[in-house]
Amino acid sequence: MAVGLWSWSAFAAVPPPVPATLTQQGRILDKSGTPSAGKIAFVFTIYDDPTKSAAADALWSETQDITLDDGYFSAQLGSVMPIPASVFDGSARYLGITVGSDAEMTPRETIASIPYAFAAGSAATATVGSALDTRIATLEALLACPDATARTKFGFCIWHEDNGATYSLNYFQAASACKAKGGRLCTLAEVSAAQAAGAEWCAFSWVADRVDNANAYTSYPMQHVLAGCGAIGTTTNSGPMTGGADANCCKP
Repeated sequence: MAVGLWSWSAFAAVPPPVPATLTQQGRILDKSGTPSAGKIAFVFTIYDDPTKSAAADALWSETQDITLDDGYFSAQLGSVMPIPASVFDGSARYLGITVGSDAEMTPRETIASIPYAFAAGSAATATVGSALDTRIATLEALLACPDATARTKFGFCIWHEDNGATYSLNYFQAASACKAKGGRLCTLAEVSAAQAAGAEWCAFSWVADRVDNANAYTSYPMQHVLAGCGAIGTTTNSGPMTGGADANCCKP
């Protein structure tokens, strides 16, 4: 009996293998806001700098031919050219994406801390404790909200994002500003739910809801009657996605 228990413990102490790929998803629209279609070549590149452009500065790169579904794509980075564990050494890393014959998209996307678990896959001293710490850190990152009080006040993570300058974001920039902080554009229903729970900001901000492929809705919640801020409730408007507004961000 004692031998059996010892053997089970030794087996349980072996950490599971770390996945060797990263998932990257998104949607490609043309200049008119129409979803792109067909098979398109994507070049994914990892850099140690947000602005370096020389190919020699790339830490890793691969090309994938991806068939778009109403503009949407999903790619497993590392499925064509394996990503060396040495790429994620704890330093900041940035993902560049080039679609077809276009120039690389700007700005590059900051790679979150989760991929640094790659290092655990090759560390001879990896233990159950370190694997558990990684999982806990991952969950904490997923739960973290830019407004640390939002979950308590409104029941979920929601915040108003102006990116440092009021009404400076078009629809797509607003979506990127939310994504940069681990979130996405809220729906009108979510903004209304937050307003009902006490949310309030007097600034038209993009939401995910669209009128069509060129126009979308903006909205803001109010609890009090303030000059220039409309009535109590959730005020909505619509306009071209190329116009300027702030962002209503939610997470996840």
